Formats: sequence, structure tokens, C-alpha cells
Amino acid sequence: MLTLVEVRGPERDHDEAQEWFGQRGWPVLGRWPCGEGPTAGVLRARSDSVVFLVEVRFFGARNKRTGQAAAWRVDGLARTARLQMYVRRTELVDPDREHLPHWRVVTTGHRPAPPPAPRPRAAAVRFRLLAHRTRLMEALGRHDTGEFASGTPSEARRLARTALEPGAPPPTGVDARPTDRRGRGGRPLDREEQVERGVLRLAPWLGLLSFATVVARAARGGAVAFWVLVAAASLLAALRAADRVSPHRKAEGRAACLVAAAVLVTLLHTDYLSGTSVALTPLQALVTCVTLFTVAGCYLLVRQWTWGDWLTWGAPLAGSLVVSGVVASGSVLHAFYADALDLNPQDLDVPGLWQAASAVKLLSFLALVLLAPAAWGTLKHLHRIRPRDGSNVALYALLLVAIVVSVGGLAAQSAASAAEATKAAARDRRTPPPYFGVKPKWTCVRPVVPADRLPSDGGALASPAARPYLLISVAGGNAVLWDADATPDPGAFKLPANRLQLLPAPSPNTDCRTTAAKPRTAPR
Repeated sequence: MLTLVEVRGPERDHDEAQEWFGQRGWPVLGRWPCGEGPTAGVLRARSDSVVFLVEVRFFGARNKRTGQAAAWRVDGLARTARLQMYVRRTELVDPDREHLPHWRVVTTGHRPAPPPAPRPRAAAVRFRLLAHRTRLMEALGRHDTGEFASGTPSEARRLARTALEPGAPPPTGVDARPTDRRGRGGRPLDREEQVERGVLRLAPWLGLLSFATVVARAARGGAVAFWVLVAAASLLAALRAADRVSPHRKAEGRAACLVAAAVLVTLLHTDYLSGTSVALTPLQALVTCVTLFTVAGCYLLVRQWTWGDWLTWGAPLAGSLVVSGVVASGSVLHAFYADALDLNPQDLDVPGLWQAASAVKLLSFLALVLLAPAAWGTLKHLHRIRPRDGSNVALYALLLVAIVVSVGGLAAQSAASAAEATKAAARDRRTPPPYFGVKPKWTCVRPVVPADRLPSDGGALASPAARPYLLISVAGGNAVLWDADATPDPGAFKLPANRLQLLPAPSPNTDCRTTAAKPRTAPR
């Protein structure tokens, strides 16, 4: 933003203000006494006032509040420097760059010469075939020189035949070939930030369309018509937003929007994204949308941080997340799950792949907890929140504690629910659900040593073992079993696996005294 800033005070304050502008990376384009230069005849002349023309640079959306956001930045600098600064006028600067077509320089010595006229039919056909082959080889880069040019087709060809070394003769026998479609058609060129803003406006409408279609499929009665209308309105809004991605290529933008919408709806209505045998549920779709919003919002928040913000906020938070998320997250959920079953995490012996999967689950909890910072970053990007200079260490500590406590609570609740489902299945003689690599199975347990040589930790094996036990895992040389019929309370106990014969039970109510299933291999 071009900003007209008035600084009042003695001469040393004027010089100090200019130094502060330089420290913030804001170029000073002019300096005049108040009432002179661009303010001549506009502002009243003051002997203690100087007007600076400053280019205030900051991240954020380019909208109707951008000028106000620039004034907020200058006001924050005035509070930090303790100077009298007043923003008198702002004007938007548009530094958006054109998407110039890219070209590669190629040699032309391989191109076939056209046959002299009059051309026999066979010679003309042979020439067309050779020309097609030549264009194909050039498109594959077989004749590239390694040099590059950008611009319109005529500019690229002239640049390819221009010598960059002073006094060197211009190269001959070269031409330029386009590397994308921007070099064809002669249409006006798009701009980089304009395309990015168009895509960002399009993405929320496609997300709402996908969510509405998933909910409409699961809804009943009049709710179906409501969500169908929401999906149709979202599609129309997405098509309108697609026109703003590339104003010169509206038909292509609409076609790409329709293809993207069709692909999203197809994926969401199949089992490819849910990872199960059923399509994505409305809750899963909502969680997916919230997660994407959280990632985008946190990115918008983080990219506005200065080096001071990174050192004060980002480095400790990133360190905490690395330590807790990378080092320990693979076993956090399993630790809570084992604790709910009165076991140790080592009793589960979960493969590393499933530990990584549980870490992804934990990060999804973190995404939900970070929803508030993501909303904060989005509002700051849209200039709806006035930025404040400095960092509040107490607020940061409270935020960090809140994140850790919330993630821990969600993780504990998820693992406890899975453990309760396992206990309920054992109590009702049903097959319990798996939990990130832990797959409890009903198993017939037969000792291969006398009872007095079978040590037990936490319980005892019935003699004879007529009913099957729930085998939670085989880890550390022990078979971890759950006794659903123990009195007064069911619970887990451990037996040496090398002194047992473990036979998968056909059903939870099988009589293990008659079963003859193939024994399970136990590690020794």
C-alpha cells in the first residue's frame, strides 16, 4: 500500500521514523514538509510536521479493508517507536506479475525442406509426414539447446536469435518452441496473484458442494431437498468463481470446475477416501472439511509472523509438537488403550506402521484443537482483526497448555471408548473391534506343561479351559489374555506363550475341549 504518513515532532523524530520504516522493510519514496509536495494546498503547513510517502508491505487479502490494514500497521509502529505518526492517505499498489509464456530454444537444421513446386502428391505426403515427425521430436525436447526465453511468440523468436555476449554475432539456425498453452492463441495474459485468488475463492464452494452431496445422500425426507438445493447453489457459485480465475479463459475455467466437482463427488460417494467398505459419512466429510480449513488457516497465520514471532511463538511450539508428535505420538493412543485394559503399552506389541497410523489420528485431534488459531489466521488474512505488536508470553503459555490438555483429553477419550468396546464385546461374547493394529481374537488356550509349572501374572487359567479366552496380543514372550468370565471383575492376565497351545476358536461360544483347529504359532 502506498501510504502517506505524517510524523509530528522535532527533527530527530522525523529521522528516527525514517529509520523505523527501513527496519520494517518499507521503502520511503518521498519526504516533504507538511503542506508541500503531494499535500500542497491539501494539508495545513506545520513547522514540526513532515509527510512521508511509504510503501507499507504486509501479507493479507487484497480487498476493501486493505487500506485500513495498512493504517493499523503504521499505528502499531507508532506505538512501538513512541512517535506521533498519522496515516493520512493510502492507495493500493498492484505488483501482480503477468504469466509470461515460456519457450525453449531449438535448432532448426533437422527440419525438412519443402519440395519445389509443382509438388508431386507422393512428395507432398512424405513432406507432411516428416514435418509431423519433426514437430513431435521437438515437443519431446530432442533438439533443445538448453536455452530459455519468455514472452509472446514473436518476442520469443527474436530473443532466441539475439546474442547476449557483447560483440558476438547473433545465433542462426535456431527457433523457439512453447512449453505450455500460454504461448498460443494470442489472448491476453493472466496474472499470478489473480489466478491464486481465483483458485482460493473457488475451493470453499467446491468443499461446500462435496459436503452437501454427502449429507444429502444420508438425509431423509425434506432434508434431502434442502441439501440438494445447497449443493446446486454451491455449484453455481463455484462456476461463477471459476470465471474469475482466468477472465480471458472463462470456458476453460468452467470446464475445469465441473471436472473437479465431478471427481470430488465421485470420490466422496465411494470408499476410496473413507478407507472402509462404505462411502464417506457426513461426520467424516465434516471432519475432512474442518481439517483442510485448519491447515489453510494455520498457514495464513504462520506466514504473517515476523522473526520475533517465530522465535517467541513458533520455535517452542514447533519443538513441543516435534517432541510430542513425532517421538511419542506413535504410542500415545496405544498407551491410553492399554491403560484402560489395565495393561502396559509393551503388552500390545504394535507394528510401527500401525503406530504411525495412530499418530495420524492424534494429529487429526490436533487439527480440531487448532481450529481457533486457524480461524484467527483467516480473520487476520481478511483484515478483520487488528494486529498488535509484541508477544504475550502468558497468553502463549495458556494456549500451549490448552492445546496439550485438549489433545490429551481427546486421545484418552478415543482410546477409552475403544477399550470399553473391547470389554463390552468380551462380556457379550462378540468379536471385538480392532484398534490400530491390536486385533483381539477368541482363542482356545491349552497348557503344554503341568499347572504347577505355568506361572501367571494377573489371573489364572481355568482347568480344564473349556471356554475360549480373548487373546489381545502375544508380546514379550507372553500371551496377553482377557478373562470375560472372571469373578468378581473380568480382567487381563498374562501367561508364558511358549508353554501354551493357542488355537483360534471358531466362535466365542466354542467348547475348547472338542476344538481341533490349527494351533497359533507363539514366539519362544
